[in-house]
Amino acid sequence: MRATLLPEAVVSRQVEAYNERDLEGFLSTYAEDAQIFDAVTGGRMMNGHQDMSLRYSALFGGSPRLHAEIAQRTTLGRFVVDLERVAGIGPDGRSIESIAVYEVLDGLIRKVWFFDPSN
Repeated sequence: MRATLLPEAVVSRQVEAYNERDLEGFLSTYAEDAQIFDAVTGGRMMNGHQDMSLRYSALFGGSPRLHAEIAQRTTLGRFVVDLERVAGIGPDGRSIESIAVYEVLDGLIRKVWFFDPSN
């Protein structure tokens, strides 16, 4: 039987894989049917590994200097709230700051809400 990681550890692994631009490692931290939402508009951005794979493979491939830094983290039960600073996005290397709320159940990220005021 596999030990279930604490929510904070799951999200930390996800950030590490993101920074390494490791798509398989990144997706392995998410449930197959994970949902990602834009919390500002209320719209769903991605639904499941297939949507995520398309979006993140393009991001990772087009952003050789991509790097996320967690400026602040709060954990409450199954929820992990990160203040994220992401630099090196796209060929122009732009940066953003956003809040991400991760819901982790049974060792996998099930839902994410991104609060990105630049959208």
